[in-house]
Amino acid sequence: MAAGAGREVHLARGLGRARRPHRTRPRQLRAEVPRTWGTGTGISDPFVAKARAVAESVLVRFAFRHQIDGLLFDGDQVTGVLGTALEPEAARRGAPSSRSPVGSFELRAQAVVIATGGIGGNHEQVRKWWPSRLGTPPQKMIAGVPEYVNGRMLDIATDQGVRLMNRDQMWHCTEGLQNWDPVWPDHAIRIFPGPSSVWLDARGRQLPAPGRCRNSWITATTSSSRTPCPSSSMG
Repeated sequence: MAAGAGREVHLARGLGRARRPHRTRPRQLRAEVPRTWGTGTGISDPFVAKARAVAESVLVRFAFRHQIDGLLFDGDQVTGVLGTALEPEAARRGAPSSRSPVGSFELRAQAVVIATGGIGGNHEQVRKWWPSRLGTPPQKMIAGVPEYVNGRMLDIATDQGVRLMNRDQMWHCTEGLQNWDPVWPDHAIRIFPGPSSVWLDARGRQLPAPGRCRNSWITATTSSSRTPCPSSSMG
């Protein structure tokens, strides 16, 4: 769909691995991840336009400023959501906004899909689920995503019996650059080359994990410090 909407799609090889069961050992396969070059709203605009067009025919309903606080069940089946309607807000895209309530709501549907993002804007959650194989999480982090990417809905779903898996398998970009004009707290500047970066200090030495990436793109820091400043931009 991206290609048909005027976006050129590339295959980024080696970004992941797939495993195939084997009698003696798993077989690793090279994964090819389709992606577009570039980031920002220009990537999503064609999809937004199609969704808004469908909404005019009442096939899709948008409910902005509706905060989900819980799931509705009929036995073991999730049948809807309930939550708080928030006051109108004209905050800048990505900036913190008011959480003041103006009402409540319930919505029901045949199927419920939870697609509320990760935990990159909540560094306490990042540290909580930090995989032990990477050692101690960094003391200082910056955020490549807004404050509302906080994992709140993941905890709500878990508290109501939804089973989550692989929460320690987070994908964070080691961006390491503080935004000089932040929109959200600890705003990081996104440098997202494909497929990933090699971070070097001012002396040309590769930074240790978790600032170590595998592929051949190079970004040099301006400090001689060996401690990178990871960004919790994804996950």
